Amino acid sequence: MEKLRICIDPQPLNTALMREHYKLPTLDDVLPKLANAKIFSRLDVREAYWHVKLDKESSDLTTMITPFGRYRWARLPFGLKVSSEIFQRKLTEALGDIEGVFTIADDIIVAGCGRTNEEALIDNDRKLKKLFQRCNDHNILLNEEKKRSWTNRDHVSWSPYYKRRDKKLTMLK
Repeated sequence: MEKLRICIDPQPLNTALMREHYKLPTLDDVLPKLANAKIFSRLDVREAYWHVKLDKESSDLTTMITPFGRYRWARLPFGLKVSSEIFQRKLTEALGDIEGVFTIADDIIVAGCGRTNEEALIDNDRKLKKLFQRCNDHNILLNEEKKRSWTNRDHVSWSPYYKRRDKKLTMLK
């Protein structure tokens, strides 16, 4: 089955929308909090913005005319200047109080701590179980194929903008 991909130009709507001014966390915000972590897991929220239901008034603003009739978004669409801030706030509200769990855009980082790698692995597993339960409670869907775990000695890509080189994270140009 082929997927139909809808592309709209939200420029007129974006001009009228008021931003929330919610501070989006960056890797630089999270890195200092990972100092004692030995084991990490990174998960990806599937179709992230679509987790946010729009109220009727907001949904009406997204109405579009197509050759097949008029349609409107029932969930937060990509392309609106407010989408990233709204999604990040909602994700932080759902997961932000779990110790050792950090959200950056649609990525969730879980940091396992302990004196040994074995203790850190147990801690990471405990936090993952709590995270999975919370995701289940809030109907947050994760991309299973994008789940990744590693130790602090691995050379990893944290995001498209950073990579680990010589035990320091450096920004890619």
